[in-house]
Amino acid sequence: MLGWRAVLCSLMLLVLSACGGGGGGGSKTSISLSTKSMSFDVGTGQGETSKPVLVQFEGSGVVVGYAPNVAPVSWATAVQTGMPSGDRMSFEIRVDPSGMAPGTYRTSLRFLTGIVPSGGYLEDARDISYTDLSITMVVVRFDTSPVAVTVNMVQGAPPSSGSFSLNTSNNAQWTAASGYSWLSLDKTSGTGSQLIGYSVSTAGLAEGFHYGSITLTDSEGRRAIFGVNLFISAPQLSVTPYSTTVRSVAGSTASVSGSFSVDTSSFVEWTASSGESWLSTSSSGSGAGTVGYSVSAAGLSPGGYYGTVLVTYTGGRQQGHTVYFEVTRPQLTLTPESLQFDIGSDLSAAARTRKLIVSDDLGGTMPSSAISWRVGYINAFWLTASPGSGTTAPPKEISVVIPAESLASMPNGTHQASIVLYQDTDYYPYSNSWTIPVTLNLNSPVTALTVRRDDGGQAPIAGGPMLRFNSFATYAHGYEETVTSEVTWSSPDPAVLEFSSDDAGLARPLAPGNTSVRAVLARASKQAALEVRVGAATAVAYAVRDYDFPGIYQFIAGEDGRLQPMSTPLVQTAFRPSDLTFTPDGKFAYLVHQDSVGSGQYAISQFKVDSGGSLVPLEPNYVTIGSYYPQGAAVEPQGRQLYVATGYPTRVVRLAIGTDGKLTLDAKPPTDVGNSSSSAYSILAHPTEPYLYVPDFNANLVRSLEINADASLTVQPSTPATGENPQYAVAHPSGQYVYVTNAGYGYSSTAAVSQYIVSADGQLVPMATPMALEGKRGRGLSLAPSGKSAFLSFVAPNGYSSYDGEPGIATFAIDETGSLVHQYSYAVAALGDVAVNPNEAWLYAATGFNTILQYKIGADGTLVRDSYEVGVPTPRKLIVRQPPSTMTAPKKR
Repeated sequence: MLGWRAVLCSLMLLVLSACGGGGGGGSKTSISLSTKSMSFDVGTGQGETSKPVLVQFEGSGVVVGYAPNVAPVSWATAVQTGMPSGDRMSFEIRVDPSGMAPGTYRTSLRFLTGIVPSGGYLEDARDISYTDLSITMVVVRFDTSPVAVTVNMVQGAPPSSGSFSLNTSNNAQWTAASGYSWLSLDKTSGTGSQLIGYSVSTAGLAEGFHYGSITLTDSEGRRAIFGVNLFISAPQLSVTPYSTTVRSVAGSTASVSGSFSVDTSSFVEWTASSGESWLSTSSSGSGAGTVGYSVSAAGLSPGGYYGTVLVTYTGGRQQGHTVYFEVTRPQLTLTPESLQFDIGSDLSAAARTRKLIVSDDLGGTMPSSAISWRVGYINAFWLTASPGSGTTAPPKEISVVIPAESLASMPNGTHQASIVLYQDTDYYPYSNSWTIPVTLNLNSPVTALTVRRDDGGQAPIAGGPMLRFNSFATYAHGYEETVTSEVTWSSPDPAVLEFSSDDAGLARPLAPGNTSVRAVLARASKQAALEVRVGAATAVAYAVRDYDFPGIYQFIAGEDGRLQPMSTPLVQTAFRPSDLTFTPDGKFAYLVHQDSVGSGQYAISQFKVDSGGSLVPLEPNYVTIGSYYPQGAAVEPQGRQLYVATGYPTRVVRLAIGTDGKLTLDAKPPTDVGNSSSSAYSILAHPTEPYLYVPDFNANLVRSLEINADASLTVQPSTPATGENPQYAVAHPSGQYVYVTNAGYGYSSTAAVSQYIVSADGQLVPMATPMALEGKRGRGLSLAPSGKSAFLSFVAPNGYSSYDGEPGIATFAIDETGSLVHQYSYAVAALGDVAVNPNEAWLYAATGFNTILQYKIGADGTLVRDSYEVGVPTPRKLIVRQPPSTMTAPKKR
């Protein structure tokens, strides 16, 4: 049988096809409806509406669906409303206009019955009969916007009002009604679209969620529902802060007041109360407000107390505010609590004095409760306080004074200090301290301006290092302040002294002369001047650093002989520097390196000498000489050729010097000098004639070479003997004599210097006194330009190294035969090279202690060491020359 479950399961889900006519003529089944058509007149906001229909059938059951030519719709449904009764079955036709526009809508539902074989399925039905129900729905605009609202209210709050719109597409009359006591309307009837007001009240309602609605019905029976969702919350009240602390003094009759804030809705009423005898309040109110209370220490012993002020509000709810009451013994008080001094041009005692009143919180009126106090400490040297102790009853006055002499060390500005007082009592000894902040605003005027030179003991030299000047402002209170960067610097003779535009107070000495330095401090309308004398340069000096620390330190010396760094104090070089030599005119310089530049190639660095004597690398900055190991270099008198002595074996490499100072290696092989075991440490060029001299370190002799017209070399036959291990050769300024220092690395005794006469053909002939300073080993030798004196650094031959022994400086007079006559010796630790200032007044000595010592040369050849020293890391070679501005070409003999 086709039962009712089939109807429920299949309703509106199947679209059935049926054969036969509207009653299935001649069929064994039949079906009919209580009405063949049904019409609904609804509003857009009405929601679902239904009408009944009764079905009478003969068959296994009833199925509802659509005819094949009818499209399904969502707004109409058929719902079975009861169990089948014999051949009858009840349905409801329901329509829902929600979301549909006003208009007329039509559809039809088909009701079917048939015979389903026993055990068969709905699809097996036969003898099917059906009938159709026509449905018409006329939708008219009748709804609300919004459809519903949510209202959140606090219990006890005043009614909340709102409104909604009734929307209708005709001018129909309508009525509105609420079935809830807490939901009321401002109008209950009207015509057409209108704005309707409503009011919501919490009166009589519990906290929580409540639902209500307003039903609107027009004259045609159409309905619209406006929903109201109401949520009622409990009233809230808070106190701020949650607690306070108040203090009073035992024995005080004065009350101490306090307060806290209450925050709640304006309609919430509240009252405040307290149960403590020492804590009183009578505040009440509604909404946000302030609760005041007072406490009294009357009758209370020192100690801590706490109580609560209760604020009671709606429904007996309470919030508490805790009051902590500290009752103390009398405490020290200070008036004022801080001190301030404002000192300008007035430096009187009154301007430097302030008063501080020491009392207690009972006003100093009870001698029996007086507190002893003392000044604990003052953290500023410029502040005093007197008296330093006392009691508070009666109150005591302390004089706080800034001594005038203290101000002299203080700059203008704001200075902070503090005075700490201790409260001494028998029950709290030293336990309480009080700090009084002190502010000094110091703003005194400038009374004087001065200029001083920061010279570090050095005299200004034309072309020498920059000079540093500083300016100082003296204020009325005696303080001196550096204002170097504030003043305007100038010199009336910029050709003598020129100030830097980038670095305040820095000036470059350009030429010898007398001038002045002027500083102007505009903010104080003050100016100052300082007379300055710029001296002429007497020498330029170069310290070649040791092998492992390549570089050349550059100096200039003034009339006082002291070496000062050039503006470019250090010329960085590569490889192991050994010897530095210059062209006779002083325009170019060449540095020998004893480290290869790669692939076994050795090099000579080339420099231009600027007008101040500073070395400026040429491009390229070095020239390679092949695999020959260079030891020393010399430029021949004409300044056109550079000759480099190499070691192991000794050879001489020639390089041509161009007019621009650049070197060109001779294409011809170097000249062999000596055998394979010979080695040279240096090479000397005769000052005026075409001769070279090469000491042979291993053979203990010196070789002479003649420079031919084509710059090639001829080794001369004369090879006079030297002392042990000859190292450096030095020519007399006249060119008549040559001196060779003997290093004496062996164990035997030697003489420090071998001395020779230069013959007419340039060969060397030992002097009648061939050796000077027997028993010493020579290091560096320097002759005065006048040729009348010489200076030698030496060590005694008592060890394996030239650095062992007893190093020192020996001074010599040079007699009319050119022979060195020993005068004096001076012990100098770790001594290296020496050099004489061209003015013959100063001698410079390099040491292994990273310094260059300076000595004043007396008329009798004595040396007096100057306190001034120059720091140079590991100086190896020391060269002192005339400044470029005073250089003259050497004259031929």
